[in-house]
Amino acid sequence: MASTSIPYHKLVVLGAGGVGKTALVIQLVVGAFVAEYDPTIEDSYKKKVHIDHEPCMIDILDTAGQEEYSAMREEYMKTGEGFVLVYSVLSRTSFEDVQIFYEQIMRVRAAQSTGPNSILRSPIICLVANKADSEGERTVSTSEGFALAKSSGALRLMLQQRLAYGHSEKQSIMDAVEEFRKEANFKSVPGGRRASLLSFFSWSRSSTPRPQHKARAPLSIVPQAAVDQLLVQAARRDDKKTVKQLLDMGADPDSPSVLDGSALYATVSVGHEQMVRLLLKNKASVNALGLADQSCLHAASLEGHTTLIELLIDCGAHIEAQSEKYGTPLLAAAARGQVGAVRTLLQHRANVNATGGIYGNALQAAAWIGNVEIAQILLNSGINLHARGKGNSTALQIACWAGKHEVVRLLLLHIHDSKGKYGSPLRAASANSHFDVMKLLFEFGAKEEDLANDVHNMPEHSHVQSDGSNHKRSQSTPMSVTPNPPELASQTTRLPDDPVRAVRDKSNQWLNRIAESDFNRDVVLAYSSKRGSIKAERVKVAVLDTGYDPDASFFDRPRTDRIKGWKDWADGSEISVDESGHGTHVVSLLMKVAPYADVYVARVARNVDGLGGAGESIAKRRQAILWAATEWRVDMISMSFGFDKEIIVNGEPVISNAINEAVLKRWGYILFFAAVANYGGNQKEMFPACHHSVIPIRGTNALGVFQDYNPPPDPNGPAVFGTLGVEVPAAWLSTHDGLAYKSGTSVATPIAAGIAAMVLSCASLSYADRVPSTPNPLRHLWMKGGMLSAFHYISTCMEPRCFYMSPWTFIQKSDEERKALLIVATANAR
Repeated sequence: MASTSIPYHKLVVLGAGGVGKTALVIQLVVGAFVAEYDPTIEDSYKKKVHIDHEPCMIDILDTAGQEEYSAMREEYMKTGEGFVLVYSVLSRTSFEDVQIFYEQIMRVRAAQSTGPNSILRSPIICLVANKADSEGERTVSTSEGFALAKSSGALRLMLQQRLAYGHSEKQSIMDAVEEFRKEANFKSVPGGRRASLLSFFSWSRSSTPRPQHKARAPLSIVPQAAVDQLLVQAARRDDKKTVKQLLDMGADPDSPSVLDGSALYATVSVGHEQMVRLLLKNKASVNALGLADQSCLHAASLEGHTTLIELLIDCGAHIEAQSEKYGTPLLAAAARGQVGAVRTLLQHRANVNATGGIYGNALQAAAWIGNVEIAQILLNSGINLHARGKGNSTALQIACWAGKHEVVRLLLLHIHDSKGKYGSPLRAASANSHFDVMKLLFEFGAKEEDLANDVHNMPEHSHVQSDGSNHKRSQSTPMSVTPNPPELASQTTRLPDDPVRAVRDKSNQWLNRIAESDFNRDVVLAYSSKRGSIKAERVKVAVLDTGYDPDASFFDRPRTDRIKGWKDWADGSEISVDESGHGTHVVSLLMKVAPYADVYVARVARNVDGLGGAGESIAKRRQAILWAATEWRVDMISMSFGFDKEIIVNGEPVISNAINEAVLKRWGYILFFAAVANYGGNQKEMFPACHHSVIPIRGTNALGVFQDYNPPPDPNGPAVFGTLGVEVPAAWLSTHDGLAYKSGTSVATPIAAGIAAMVLSCASLSYADRVPSTPNPLRHLWMKGGMLSAFHYISTCMEPRCFYMSPWTFIQKSDEERKALLIVATANAR
C-alpha cells in the first residue's frame, strides 16, 4: 500500500522556569489562554496544521525550565529540527538564559557534525519575548531583544525581512515550520550560516493570528499588528489613556482579534459606554463584525446593554444584521432572555418576524428558553405565531418539546382552533415525557389519535448539528446531542402509543454510546497495561446508598473485580446486599459510564425511605463519609439522597461536619456529588447537595433538556449542571427480570460521577510516566473548583446558567486535545 504520510517536524520549546512556555503551546493546540500553570517536567503535543495549504504534522516538546532538569536538555537539542527560545520581559535572568540555550544548541549540533562527509542541517530558531502586556516592572526592553538578534552573525539572516513583533505564538511556530520546509534542502558549509531564522515578537493574552484589513505604514519599532492587538486589550479593560495613545500611533480600531473581535465589539460586550463613544469618535466601524460573524449590535443585544443598543442604532448600526448562530439582534436578545433589549429593538422598528440563526424567529427563541415575558411582548408586536423555523417547527412545538409549560399555555391562548389539532405539539411533548404539557394540550382539545396521525403526516426534516452541518435523520442515524432547538421529525416507524418507550430508547442509546466508545475502550486498555515503568492509579469512587445485589446479572466478572470495597453501615452485613434495588441501580449506572473506575460501596440505609430518614442513620452516614475519605481514600463520593434541611443530631450538623472534616483531611482533594431534589419549584436544593463542598446534580433527558422535576437555580447563585436522568435503564435486584428504568436526580448523580471519573482518568493517564515524587500538574481537577471548571469546558449551556454535561465533546477529542483542554480547565479553576 502506498504511503500517505505527511511531513513531520519536531519543535522544542526552551526557556527558564515560569516564563510561559506551556501557555504558548496550549494556546497553539486549543486556542485558549492559560494564566497560571504548575511547573512542567516534559509534555509533548502533536497537531496537524496547514502551511501554504499543505498538511504538516508538528510535534511540540514543552520542556522543563527548572535547573534540576538541565541534564535532559541536550537530548532535546540533538533531535529538534526547530527551537522556540522563550524569555519573560519581566525577568532579566530569563533573558540571559536564552543566550545560554542558543549557544548550547549550536554546540550540541556542531558536535553531531563529525567526519568529512557529515553535513549539519541548520536548526530553525524563534526568539519569543513573553508577558509584554503583563502588569509589572519590565526589565528587558524591546531594543535589547533586537540587540540580541543582531549580536551574533549566526542570527543575522532574515532579521530585516521577518520582524514579527506583535505576532502570536501560533504564528511564530507556524513561521518556524514554514521556514524549515523552505530550507529543507539547505546544507551548511564551513563559514556558512548556522541558523536560518530568528523571529522576535511579544506575546500577550489575546494575541491570535488574524487577517490584516488595512495596509498601513510600518511603525518605527512596533509593527502594526501589535498596536492593533494592544488596542483591543486596552479597550476591553476600559483603559482610555492607553487607547488614546494607541490611536495616535495609528492603531486600527477595526482590526479583529479571534478571541475578542474588534476593539469596538470587545468594548460593547463588556458595556463600557464611554469607551464605545471614544472608539466611534475615532472612526471605528459601527458595523464591523466580531466573534462568529456577529455585529456590535448583536453583542449589545446578547448582553442586554440597552443604552448601547440605542447609541449604536443612532450611529448607523444595521438593526437587521445577520449572524450564523443568532440571526438578527432581536433574535439574539430573545435567545438570551434580555427583555429590555427586546423592547428597545422593537421600539426602533426591528422586524419582529425576522428569521435566521439556529432558532427561526424571536418567538421560537423565547419558546426554547421558556421566557413568557418576551413571548408576550412579541405576540403583542404582531409576530407570526405559526411561522416555522429550523426543523420546520413552530414556537408551540418547540415549547412543548422543551417542556416550557407556561409558554405553551400562553401560545395556546392565542391559537383559536376549536378542533384542537395539536398533533405535532402533542407528539413533541410526549417524546420528552412532559406529561404536564400533554395534559394541558388535552385540556385545549388535543386527541390521542393525533399522536398516531402525526407519525405519517410529519415531514422529513434536516437535523442541525452543533457544528452547523445538516444531516437527514433516519433510523440508522446515531443520536446527536445538540444545543440547537429541536426538529420534530419522527425517528421511528412504530406508532407512539407508548410515548415512554421512545424516551427509554433514547436513554438506552445515550448510555450505550458511552459504553461502546473508543475512549472507554482505550482507558480500560491503558489501565490494564503498564505505561513505561509507572502504572497510573485508577480513579476510586464511593457510592453511599442501599448497597448492591451481587447476584444481579449485571455484576458478573470482570465487573465484580472493579468493586474494591464494601461496608454495611445499616446492618453490619459482611456480604454485599441490597433489599431495595435503588443502590444496585446507582452502582451499575456508575460502572457502565466509567467501567475502569474502582468502586467502593457503603450501605447507609436498607431502602429508599431509609435514605431520607433521620436518627441513628445520620450518625452512620457521617461514619461512612469519613471511612470513604480516610480509609478507602476515594477520589469522589456519590450520594443519591437528600433532606429538606440538614439534620441536627445532639446540637451538631453531623453530615456537614463529616464533609468538612473529609475535605480538611484530604487537603481539599476529594469530590462530592449529590442529588438536588425531584419536586420542581416546590422544593429548593436539598441537603447535602446545597453544601458548599458538594457538586449538586440535576436531571435532563437524552437531548439535554432540563426536566421540570429539577428545582430552579438560584438567580444569584452559581451555574448548575445536569445530565441524563429520565427513564434511565440499569440493573435492579436479581429477582427482577431485565433492566429497571428510573428517573430523577438520584439517577443523574452517579452518571455525573462517572463523567467526572472520565475526566480524572484522562488526567491520571496523561501524566502516568511522571517522576513519582512530583505531583500531577492537573491535580486541581480532584478539587471541586477544578472539576467544575472542567465541566464548563465539556458542557453545553441549554438555558441561562444551566449546563448539560454531555461527554461527547470530551471523548471525541484526541489524547493531546483532551490533555490540553484539562490544562486550560485547571488553570482557570476557581
